Amino acid sequence: MKRNLLQGRTRSFITNGVPKWLLRTNGPAAFDPSCVITSGTATWIFGDGASQTANSATHSYSVAGNYPVSWDVLPDLVKQLDVRVDGVTKINTKPWTNLTTLYCYSNSLTTLDTFAAWTNLTYLYCYSNSLTTLDTFAEWTSLTTLSCGSNSLTTLDTFAAWTNLTYLSCYSNSLTTLDTFAAWTNLTTLYCYSNSLTTLNTFAAWTNLTYLYCGSNSLTTLDTFAEWTNLTYLYCGSNSLTTLDTFAEWTSLTTLYCYSNNLTATVIDDILVNLDTAGASNGLLDYSSNPGASDSLRSGAATTAKANLIVKGWVITI
Repeated sequence: MKRNLLQGRTRSFITNGVPKWLLRTNGPAAFDPSCVITSGTATWIFGDGASQTANSATHSYSVAGNYPVSWDVLPDLVKQLDVRVDGVTKINTKPWTNLTTLYCYSNSLTTLDTFAAWTNLTYLYCYSNSLTTLDTFAEWTSLTTLSCGSNSLTTLDTFAAWTNLTYLSCYSNSLTTLDTFAAWTNLTTLYCYSNSLTTLNTFAAWTNLTYLYCGSNSLTTLDTFAEWTNLTYLYCGSNSLTTLDTFAEWTSLTTLYCYSNNLTATVIDDILVNLDTAGASNGLLDYSSNPGASDSLRSGAATTAKANLIVKGWVITI
């Protein structure tokens, strides 16, 4: 039986029989790599004398140690690699030029910086590693999904060429800015919470954005984003926001978490009135832990708007 992901399961992967990926096991563990190739079947060489011919392999290491894992598939046949979960410290730099999907999350990788040749890469899941940079990958112009959260990234500022990107998850890094990415006009989902961002003010062009999770940063304003008319979910709690004055245009908004900021009573009154005017039902609103949160500070119009929202099925936390 395979172990749970949190119980030390390990994976690794190497091209063309060259053992340049290092599988590190923390103890006896299951190892179950998988791949999608355009023809043939992969033979995995596990580094302990055992091997298996299967595109989805299963192997158990009985002794802790460092195992160089290889396989015999030609690089240009590889479409998808799955090497997720603890153990991988290095990935072979052979150019898998037809690779479209890579799962390498929850490993011990410190770099992916030799993979500029992956010009067909569409999906990259490299979260929960020890990556410090991804800045050599401007050539990945086919990329639509990037999940790189929980690393040690300080910048993503060379990726303006990723104009096909629709999903970006870069939470829990050390990013201070994302302000060079106005060209990401196809972006629909952005998870950038738990960084050190002070501004998102160049993103007015993201007119397709529907999900924005930017909590736990150092943002002071989001007020240049009247163009985000498709925005449905906004999580901007635990920042230093003093105003959200462009929300009258966000008529699709059904979830707003703006707790733990510096929003005044007037700002919260405007939020309530704008949401009521927009007419959405069954929404979520949390403006707790703001200076203007108390019901005793509500204007007459805002009191009426709040009551209307509750009738429409909104859950409001103050």
